[in-house]
Amino acid sequence: METTTSGHWAKLLRIATTFGLLGLVLWFTPLRATAGVIQQANPWWLACAIGTLSFGMLVQVARWQLLLDHPSVRFGQLLRIHLIGTAAGFFLPSSVAGDVVRTGLLSREAGLLERSLISTLVSRLFGLGALMLLAMAGAMLWPNPALRFAPNRIAGIVAIASLACAYPAWRLWKRVRRNHEWWLAGPRWRKRIHDGFEYLASLRNPLLLGKVFAYSLLLQGSTLLSGWMAFKSLSAPVPVAAAFVFQSLLQLGSLAPLTVGGIGVREGLAMVLYHGILQLPREQCLAAMALGYVISTILCLPGIALFAGLRKRPQ
Repeated sequence: METTTSGHWAKLLRIATTFGLLGLVLWFTPLRATAGVIQQANPWWLACAIGTLSFGMLVQVARWQLLLDHPSVRFGQLLRIHLIGTAAGFFLPSSVAGDVVRTGLLSREAGLLERSLISTLVSRLFGLGALMLLAMAGAMLWPNPALRFAPNRIAGIVAIASLACAYPAWRLWKRVRRNHEWWLAGPRWRKRIHDGFEYLASLRNPLLLGKVFAYSLLLQGSTLLSGWMAFKSLSAPVPVAAAFVFQSLLQLGSLAPLTVGGIGVREGLAMVLYHGILQLPREQCLAAMALGYVISTILCLPGIALFAGLRKRPQ
């Protein structure tokens, strides 16, 4: 009972934080001027942003199929599941809702729960690494004194954090390998853990991991470029390298479980970065964020249509 009550209070706190941060941004931003900026948006650049994100979606599905490495999984099937998960992740109040929906659908259709869970986690980790690499490249290519940093120090911190996360998993994997018969002879859940780690061990292929990372770079690059194109549609003087840095920070900030779907955090960071550093007008920053939501909504429409057409399978 106490856990349920605390969960309700946590949800209420997130909702209150969402409205508080968003209200603070709207308080300091002239809404009428923002609407005027949106009306003058260049539709050609918006179409390019939609096309770039669509390309990134295809790359993401291809990366998922590569990681799953199962003959029964087809690209078209994964694309349909991915579109439904994208729509769920956009409308549900959680940044991982899309991953949960994708994993559940693939497990129900193909019975690949372990592969789906592990491939999703590996995709997230590679995507995060690619995002940080592109952000650092943007920071190096953009000659701005505000972005002076020590790349070696950042690389060291990232390496230490990666080792801290990987060490417990490595120890568990060694334990699974050492007690092979115990895991297989036990209940079904122990066999699932064993099968999951066997699949994880099969991913230790340098060529495979290199392809996955290349796909991750393409995916994150298309996402960052789409955000830059949203600003270009408003004739905002945003360098591409700066957009790679700022859009990466916006993505990372929106993952923090402070608000519903990162709403409020994203807009607040945009004001701090684009208005505070690049000196863009507040209404232009807010308009670009609003156009980002419009673009995401358009890309969610196929997933909504597919979700509406889902039928329960006979038991």
